[in-house]
Amino acid sequence: MKNQWIPEITGHVRIKVKGKYPEMFVNRCVHEQIQLWNIQRVSNDELLCSVMLDEVYRLRKIAKTSECKFSFIEKRGIPFFWRNIWKRKGFVFGIVLFFVCLFLLSNMVWGIKIEGASPVVEQKLNKVIDEIGIKKGALQFQLPSPENIQQIVTDQI
Repeated sequence: MKNQWIPEITGHVRIKVKGKYPEMFVNRCVHEQIQLWNIQRVSNDELLCSVMLDEVYRLRKIAKTSECKFSFIEKRGIPFFWRNIWKRKGFVFGIVLFFVCLFLLSNMVWGIKIEGASPVVEQKLNKVIDEIGIKKGALQFQLPSPENIQQIVTDQI
């Protein structure tokens, strides 16, 4: 099969065909235009092959009319990946919540320090900064850029 990413997106299964004359089962699948690939003979009455997830229902009809039975060995692709993720939704929710908290806390103003100014100038600077909206706990992406803050502070003082 040339495009191996299509089965990964839509999902595919690896099946074991067991019964008398499994080649007839494969021939009937070919006749019904069901795509099989990676066909391997395990023994005289067993075959392993891969099939698209969409074709499984048609395979069941063929298995009922033949003397063969099939069982699932491996399930791969995005539908099965999402099913496994959904089973572990608490763990995934915790990871997502961790990254959201990390993002918010890393973009938060934790403190304001004014150094090298006299107490009178420091008090004026604190008043101007409060008017702009810069305070502990404010998110940085809601504040003006440092150049704009500097321009506003120098204009008002």
